[in-house]
Amino acid sequence: MHIVGQRSLYCILGITAAALASGGTAALGQSEDLAEQYGDVAGRIIDAAVGDSSAYQRLADERAIDWILGEMRQDSLENVRGEPVMVPHWIRGAESAALVKPRALNLPVLGLGGSVGTGRDGINAEVLVVRSFEELTERAAEAAGKIVLFNAPFTTYGETVQYRSRGAIEAARVG
Repeated sequence: MHIVGQRSLYCILGITAAALASGGTAALGQSEDLAEQYGDVAGRIIDAAVGDSSAYQRLADERAIDWILGEMRQDSLENVRGEPVMVPHWIRGAESAALVKPRALNLPVLGLGGSVGTGRDGINAEVLVVRSFEELTERAAEAAGKIVLFNAPFTTYGETVQYRSRGAIEAARVG
């Protein structure tokens, strides 16, 4: 295979190589023996991509899209175009938490990406500590108007991460 303008094809080759190496030939519309036939080549492409950060550095540049479109046009690809896209992003604001009773104590906190701000005045409320969503449901009558703190034991990341991703939603459901 002869590749013209190989830099502009890094992304395409990387995706193809990953699909081939994992045996995902169905996504490429090919038979299963394609993975066997090109597995070594795919492995070399992946090794080269992982071993050299220049492609990543190019993509990290804000002008990367313009650059890749130019490279693709230079390679005589048809219908090359960029399309506007809205990329939602979260901006970390000032973060603080303090225990006010039974004694004053500043608490270390880190806001999670996508979390909702409390407004300039923050929130001042009692804390309800629960160990699970089930306990929150059982104690729903106590939760209204309180800050819910999930003190869930860590079991596995997959199981425990749900409190980070769904905790605010579940707390809001009970007020």
